[in-house]
Amino acid sequence: MDYSDLIWLSSILGGFVLLFIYALYVARSEIEALDSEKRHLLNEAAAQQQLLYAIREDATALRSLTEKQSEDLHQQNNAFSSRLDGLLQQIQQKQQEVELARQMCRDLPAAQARVLDLERSLAVERQRIDQFIKPMAAAEPETLELSEKKKLPPPSSPLSAVI
Repeated sequence: MDYSDLIWLSSILGGFVLLFIYALYVARSEIEALDSEKRHLLNEAAAQQQLLYAIREDATALRSLTEKQSEDLHQQNNAFSSRLDGLLQQIQQKQQEVELARQMCRDLPAAQARVLDLERSLAVERQRIDQFIKPMAAAEPETLELSEKKKLPPPSSPLSAVI
């Protein structure tokens, strides 16, 4: 082997070394780019994981809120239903009382007429008793005193003022 072949061989080997160094440089820059991309993707994955946890917490909070609101609405519905039932019973009682009062109002004129008739017949009976007692009083003064003690009181009912 001669020197020219050695030079060629060393030139080719030097070229391969330069090519190898260039390949190492390119590989290193690609590795740095991939590492940078890996860190970026890991940060995105962590952010998405945190977002997923936040969404789960929001969903849980919303579920508990809707359950609480549903329970509150159910309780209010029960309260309103019981209150409505009580009011309907009160309305029914008041309607019965009104009907009873109407019936009493229908019967009131007949009762007033009956009271007036009884007061008139009582007045007629008093006049008869007075007519019967007066002749006897003239005859016996003691009988007069007894009859005055037993004398019926005058009518004092509010309906007698109507007569």
